[in-house]
Amino acid sequence: MQPRSVSVAELRQSGAFGAERTRTMQDTLAGYRRLSRDHIALEAADPFTRVCLAGHLHDAEIAARTWTAYRPALPVSFEAAVFGSGGSASFAGATAGHLSLFPGRLRCRRRAPG
Repeated sequence: MQPRSVSVAELRQSGAFGAERTRTMQDTLAGYRRLSRDHIALEAADPFTRVCLAGHLHDAEIAARTWTAYRPALPVSFEAAVFGSGGSASFAGATAGHLSLFPGRLRCRRRAPG
């Protein structure tokens, strides 16, 4: 198997089509090298550092597509808000019901004056 540089040099010599294909292939290989460097940097970073590195990544198209496909980690739909509120109300009701079983234990005791 030939190294990339030899293949690109042979492609360049094969006329106008080859020259155009050489240019696009060189652009593709340069993009691959950039993405490889970004991947290595992200792989070596911890989760908090990755957030800081996001602004320094070199491929705007991938960033735009990622942002388009982004789904938040928290459920922020109407249905999720309804279920979350219902769960919170159920928990508060269960806690209040449980605490009502011990009415004398939770009262503050006043000290006698003197």
